Amino acid sequence: MSEICVVAHMRARKDTQEKMLAVLSGFVKPTRQEPGCIRYQLYRNGSDPQDFTFIEEWKSEDALEKHLQMPYLKSGLSALDDLVETAPVILRYRLVL
Repeated sequence: MSEICVVAHMRARKDTQEKMLAVLSGFVKPTRQEPGCIRYQLYRNGSDPQDFTFIEEWKSEDALEKHLQMPYLKSGLSALDDLVETAPVILRYRLVL
């Protein structure tokens, strides 16, 4: 089993940043309760309130894939389409050491 780290960066439009914060915040509690979730944290850039980043750690690729199929996540992600300034950048990393 190999741990997975996800860095998901999103940029809200200036007029939607608080709505985006509400949507993203709604992911935190249910995700942290999912099997395989080690860490799931939402960050907002202190000098740029349009800039949001999730740092996630998962026990396995399988746990992450199950997370991505959760209905609350799918509906929330579709709501983001109208809130983001640019497409999200989502990077996956495998634990090496």
